[in-house]
Amino acid sequence: MTRKSLILSLFVAVSSLSAAVKLTDNGQIACSIVLSENAGPVEQHAANELAKFLGRISACPLPEISTREIEGKYPVRLQLVTDSEVSKQGFLLDVRPDAMIIGGRQSIGVLYGVYEVLKKYGGIRWLIPGDEGEYFIVKSSILVPEGRTAKNPDFAFRDISKVCMGYASHVIDSWDWLVRNNGRIVANLSIINNNEKNRKALTERGVVGKAGGHAFSPLLHGTGLEKRTYQEELAKQDRFFAEHPEYFPLINGQRVITRHGGANPQPCTSNPEVINLIAENALRWLDKAEDRSMLIDFGNNDTTAWCQCEKCQSQDPSEEVARRCVSTRYWLFTNAVVDRILKEKPSARISGWSYQNYSEPPTAVKPDSRVDHIMVSNHRRCWKHALSDPNCPTNKWYYDYNRKWNAFGVPLRTYEELSYAGYNFLPNAKNWVDTLQFYHQHLPNFQGMETELCCPDGVYNKTYDKFLIRNNWYMMWQTIYMGMNFMWDVNGDFDAINEEINSLYYGKGWLAGIRDFRALLYKLYMDAGGCWGYGHSIPVGKFLDVPGAKEKLYLYLDSAEKAAVADPDPRALAHVKRERIYFEETWIKAYKNYIDNYREIKVYPLQGNIVIDGKLDEADWKNADGITRFQKTSSGELANYQTAVKLAYDKDNLYMGMECIEPEPGKLKTIVKEHDGPVWEDNDIELFLNDPILGGRYFQIMINASGVICDGSVNPGQKGITASFESNAEVKTSFAEDRWFMEIRLPIQPITGGSLTPGFVLKMNVMRCRLLAENRKASETSTWSSGTPHNVETFHPVVFAGSRAVAPGNRTELDTRPWKNGSFNEVARKPVIPQHWKLKDQQAPAWWSLSSAVQYGGDLELLSHPEMSDNRFVRLRQGFIFQSCQIKSTMIRASCRLRGKAVVRFIALCYKDGRNTHTETLRNETLDSTEWQHLQFEFKNPCKPGENFSVAIFPNAEIDVDDMYLSPKADQP
Repeated sequence: MTRKSLILSLFVAVSSLSAAVKLTDNGQIACSIVLSENAGPVEQHAANELAKFLGRISACPLPEISTREIEGKYPVRLQLVTDSEVSKQGFLLDVRPDAMIIGGRQSIGVLYGVYEVLKKYGGIRWLIPGDEGEYFIVKSSILVPEGRTAKNPDFAFRDISKVCMGYASHVIDSWDWLVRNNGRIVANLSIINNNEKNRKALTERGVVGKAGGHAFSPLLHGTGLEKRTYQEELAKQDRFFAEHPEYFPLINGQRVITRHGGANPQPCTSNPEVINLIAENALRWLDKAEDRSMLIDFGNNDTTAWCQCEKCQSQDPSEEVARRCVSTRYWLFTNAVVDRILKEKPSARISGWSYQNYSEPPTAVKPDSRVDHIMVSNHRRCWKHALSDPNCPTNKWYYDYNRKWNAFGVPLRTYEELSYAGYNFLPNAKNWVDTLQFYHQHLPNFQGMETELCCPDGVYNKTYDKFLIRNNWYMMWQTIYMGMNFMWDVNGDFDAINEEINSLYYGKGWLAGIRDFRALLYKLYMDAGGCWGYGHSIPVGKFLDVPGAKEKLYLYLDSAEKAAVADPDPRALAHVKRERIYFEETWIKAYKNYIDNYREIKVYPLQGNIVIDGKLDEADWKNADGITRFQKTSSGELANYQTAVKLAYDKDNLYMGMECIEPEPGKLKTIVKEHDGPVWEDNDIELFLNDPILGGRYFQIMINASGVICDGSVNPGQKGITASFESNAEVKTSFAEDRWFMEIRLPIQPITGGSLTPGFVLKMNVMRCRLLAENRKASETSTWSSGTPHNVETFHPVVFAGSRAVAPGNRTELDTRPWKNGSFNEVARKPVIPQHWKLKDQQAPAWWSLSSAVQYGGDLELLSHPEMSDNRFVRLRQGFIFQSCQIKSTMIRASCRLRGKAVVRFIALCYKDGRNTHTETLRNETLDSTEWQHLQFEFKNPCKPGENFSVAIFPNAEIDVDDMYLSPKADQP
């Protein structure tokens, strides 16, 4: 800094200091708070808050609140203003030598202005609800610089949906937190008016009342407009239905009564009298409300069932019929109701919805531009990837979906789930902020994002009174704090705020370990293959499936806890300990569940290019699923030096990326330099690949840490390899301080004789032989499959899937394996079990269906192989099981392992439009063996044009079946 700039900086600093007013001075109050004589409850609450916290921060007496100035005290005026630069929820700070004005166009702006003064000049922060979340350092003097500042929120809608607790819970700490962090409370009238305590607290905090929700039938009946008992209400509804059945939905040819906003079908929305009646009852709701700014939340009954009368169905465009959505029908109805209401009450506020089977933008009508806003409630969103990421199939759809809604030019707000309320401990703060900034820049009609959260001061019944639900806010506190504050000021400095709030919350534990702990959580979360979102999540346990990650996270927690013990603020240690508890109750438990439920390994096709350079930095490696938890071959225990493997493929190649934890990478033994030399005597990685059609024969490829290859094939019972096989693999390795990497491109033709397409299956094992040049005692051999390295029966099934994709019009990420769970190792979470079936422990293989034909009976048991407890097979005593096959090639290869004494029929069940068209026997196999027998055969795709098919296994007596794989056979030229 030059001398001139230094002098200028000092001048500005001194000038700023001299041009400031004092609210407190050396522990004494220096101001008074002045309210207008007609000040409302929000301004009065703002005055009380300002007085309370000025006294608390400066440890001084509270300033006097009055409607006049107090002699000798600097006046702080709280008042409504008409300045055009201030929006409805914005505030004005006008600091002059003679008075300070904290003003707002609305009362809520005055309250926000008070909190701005307290936060910016008093230094107070409210990180979580309640006194525990209040942080400040006592300042004997609070000074506010002279000047004029107007601030308006960047997003108009800033609230949290408070879930799981009792409907009328008096969550005063959570309400206070919201407004102190610039939130705007929106609450149903039934909550506001539940009792005087709620009404007073919410009114003082500027609540926006709303009525409606799932409202079609309640508005049709005028529910709540008159006091009736439950029985009286039912009787009235019965009379109404008898008098006007045409108001009610036609379902399967009959008019049916619809009573409430739950799972009752929608009324007949094309009927003009229904439109008029619902609009009239909405107007009566508005007349009864004391809050004239009340919002009518105009949502359907909570079901996808709509009237089937000819007039209603004629409103559905053909493209919406094909997608089974009724968006145009909903908006024709909503626009008509809105128009009717606004003709009588032009200031009425009505919000439309995008939900269930009308979540997509309508194609034949535009939403009325006079709606207050539209709630866009499609939860299909990936929080691991940027909203505009073209390589994320989930967000690719969601971004296009949001762009279409934005194009209508109507204010929008989203209802997006950042986590499952009460179940997740996710580092989503940066992701939420990035999304808000993206909306603000690219989708300006989006005016806020609401998410679900459980309040720590809520009242919960037995179903929801659980530790993680009560602690939900604490688990996600950084995310909620950042989201609320960035909806107010979208251009805040994320890194600076993140550092500030965490340093307060964790004290000395932040720099000592929690910062690194949370940074690693975020990296693990973001680097895991696939998407995470509400209803389409990869397993949370997969985030920890990285070598050394769990151990490193615990080291960070240990270090943070040790440092926090010495922090003078006891909250620091308590918060660090909480972090450990939440981590163990969520990530650790999810990890255990993940590794206890063995799954087939899915491999996805390349979306870009992989350069074989040993760096594993391409996007396709992040998209890939990882496999770790290598076990020692000597004991079956987890290896001390873990390895992670990722796989990807294109038509001609299998790509493998390996990350090997290694504290001494410079000491690895890598002596062999020649191809097909004794690589197994070095530190190496060994690949075992078996095409199931080959039975027990497999290929073995050994590669040392220098990238030297020895490859060959092995027949059943053979010792050593036949070196004539050449894999033509391309390999590169690289080294870091505490690990080394290997990247492989493996041409598939020498192994399978063909190419890789979705549906192909390989069984694989990967073995790592850690060997140091001068310390053989430190050696360790481990594999990703338990059992001996060369036992084909214990190799993992690797299934080649299609690209990651999401179902059109749905939020679910598709499983793109054309044939699923041929290993029977995936267990159905909620199996559909026909009544005539017997299942031990109610366990069934995922993706397989149980025959509904009662005449064949049904008796199945899912068992584990003795040598590998997580490797399962099916014992089928009666009935048959089947699975849909999505393989489209002309010829299909089948292989499986069987044992027992029976005749086994393999059957194709062909169907079209949900109906069975014909059945074909693919193979009859006579079985008589107590040992596993390998069976392989081929069959022609039985489908006719427009048909799909399933393959069934149907024995006439008890059999054991395992490794039932179908894969495409390359069509002959």
